[in-house]
Amino acid sequence: MPMVKVAEFKLNKKNSLIFNILSILIFTLGLILFGFTPDRLFILVKNNMLISLSIPIVIVFIHEAMHAIAYKMFGAKLKIGYRHFSIYITDISGNLFTPIQISIIMLFPLFCIPVILFIASGLFTDYVPFLVLAVLINSAGSIGDMILLIYIISKGKSCRIKDEHNGFSLYKVNLPGST
Repeated sequence: MPMVKVAEFKLNKKNSLIFNILSILIFTLGLILFGFTPDRLFILVKNNMLISLSIPIVIVFIHEAMHAIAYKMFGAKLKIGYRHFSIYITDISGNLFTPIQISIIMLFPLFCIPVILFIASGLFTDYVPFLVLAVLINSAGSIGDMILLIYIISKGKSCRIKDEHNGFSLYKVNLPGST
């Protein structure tokens, strides 16, 4: 089946900066909504420095591992990378994904991690503020995934998505007899 490239997205300095600024804004809004005043947050971090510093690192790796699990469900061969202050997982198999498949891949961490942390909050009640922070970090870190997914979906249901180094290419499948 012949395909035509109709769009692409590259993770460059500008896009990365936009995603990171939006992530910081979402995280800050979440802190406000959950009642983390600056003094409360400072005391929490100061009194629990090791936990506070490890949460962002652990969440980033769990987030990317969740993407990897979802990718593997669709036969991907993966490589991890880092560019422009962003860690990412990329499929190097050359697979073309449907919009449904890429939606699952992109949203898997956004929905799974909060469920896991909600269950953990019932087991580790003394650590609920840290688990809330972890959910906020994951949500903020999902901003790029959500924006990219909206972009992909805006290109149409018939698109096929190829994960490429530092971005995605979108293709339309030209069926015989279609224009």
